[in-house]
Amino acid sequence: MPTQGASKVPLWLRKLQAAWRQGRAHLMRPFVLFFCAGDRGDQPLLTRSPVQCDESKPTCSRCAASRFHCSYSRGAAAALQPAYTSVFPVGLPHILPAPPPHLRIPVASPVPGQFGEYELRPRDYERLSRFAQRSVMTMGSGATRRLFPAWSLRLASANPFLCHVYLAFSLLHDLYLSPGSSSTPAHRASLAFHWYHATAILNHKLADPQPPDSPSERDALMTSASMLAASAFANVEDASDPEKAWPLRPAGPSDLDWLRMSDGKKVVRDLSGPLPPDSFFRRIFDDLGRLFLPDGQPPPPIPPDALPPAFFSLYDLACPHAPDRSPYYLAAFLLARLLRLDASSEDLSPHFGAFLLQLDARLRALLHVKDPRALLLLAWWYAKTLQHTAWWLRCRGLVEGRAICIHLERRCGQDARVAELLRFPKTAFGLV
Repeated sequence: MPTQGASKVPLWLRKLQAAWRQGRAHLMRPFVLFFCAGDRGDQPLLTRSPVQCDESKPTCSRCAASRFHCSYSRGAAAALQPAYTSVFPVGLPHILPAPPPHLRIPVASPVPGQFGEYELRPRDYERLSRFAQRSVMTMGSGATRRLFPAWSLRLASANPFLCHVYLAFSLLHDLYLSPGSSSTPAHRASLAFHWYHATAILNHKLADPQPPDSPSERDALMTSASMLAASAFANVEDASDPEKAWPLRPAGPSDLDWLRMSDGKKVVRDLSGPLPPDSFFRRIFDDLGRLFLPDGQPPPPIPPDALPPAFFSLYDLACPHAPDRSPYYLAAFLLARLLRLDASSEDLSPHFGAFLLQLDARLRALLHVKDPRALLLLAWWYAKTLQHTAWWLRCRGLVEGRAICIHLERRCGQDARVAELLRFPKTAFGLV
């Protein structure tokens, strides 16, 4: 169990640092996220790795998702070096303080309005350590990522229910990085436990007619909504088989749950009113606000070169009434704006969020009934998310993007425009 105090370093992190400094990468297997060895001449190391390398170049998807420089052979220098200095602070100039021992956090009760208590166990402290030193670094943009780790732990000390949110996010990250060894019944049970209590407590607080009475509580609600939305997007039941993914699988009540969760931040902000200047989320929402279209105004015309010609034909985008009347136009406009941007930029996360938060309600309804044109727009957005480095964006995008392409080929493959527009997402998803 991590001991209290900033001078104490968790045992797993000390071993990781020592192995890294001595160049003994093979000793890091129990502690590292993965070991990338994509060179075919290094096959024994590749097969020994807990997470296989997909050999994409110049960097494989696992390295990109976890922000490490990718090494393609045993002889390559500096294996497992972070791609950004702020991502994984090995050789840390500072160590974030551990939560106090025997910490008790609230749990939802079957009786409305009442809460029980849960005392954190040694394994929970290990997971919180992984969250602080690894998972939290994948949230936010470059402007906020350096501040978020220490701030998020201080916020949890004043709002202990956030520990459920952090633990669920860390457990999901474990599943992404090591799906075989982490996908045990105990791991899944822990994930379900903390996920349930995180969402139940957030829903209880949002149902309170009184707005948050302190900046700390408001920021805690915003943090919970943001991270649960990211967790919902990353929580894919079977990331290996598109046939078991939406929209190929039979319709169910949980379809597109992640899309409803993405509205959480907006709901919290509406309930809590304008953000004060000292709020951590002020800059984030200011960045988002600059990407939002003015209320009540239709989007401007889409430049002819912003999307392939088949888009304008299939969606009738050149129609003068399309901005006001078409359920697809706003999504096409936002997609065209997104496609112009470099998805590897650290500051691109707000653009992905702005796309989801501005989707036309009519388009959301069309997605639920698996409308082909709505699905095609989502497939293009998924394909763009795969170019981003955040692991929680890539999980769902890959499996559901493939499922959408397969579904559309089976249903609309005879339409030449659909076939042409499927080329980009199919290439991104490795289907060609």
